[in-house]
Amino acid sequence: MEFEPVTKEITQGMINNWADVIGDHNPIHIDEEYAKTTQFGGTIAHGTLLLAFVDQLMVRELSDRWLKGGWSFRSKIRLPVRPGDTVRVVANEVDGDINLEWLNQKDETLITGIVNFQ
Repeated sequence: MEFEPVTKEITQGMINNWADVIGDHNPIHIDEEYAKTTQFGGTIAHGTLLLAFVDQLMVRELSDRWLKGGWSFRSKIRLPVRPGDTVRVVANEVDGDINLEWLNQKDETLITGIVNFQ
């Protein structure tokens, strides 16, 4: 069963707000001048910001099954996400587990993940 995707446009403001919420002000996320000198060539979103999108999808699609717990979650970040990227989280249920994939506007895989229910 495939779920309705969650789609978000990533902005620098969103990244800065997330840095304030979680207290992670690493300059790779919030300082454009510094970030330009790194291997990424500019700021990138926090992985935890991107992973938070799964909660929106799961609450909407699975409601109590998600909220009551009894699950584990694993993920792997594959590519950085930059301000201006549009991220789409797609999910499908196979044998009781939820396979997740975060894609950008070029359909490149950014993150993969799986939720196992127990």
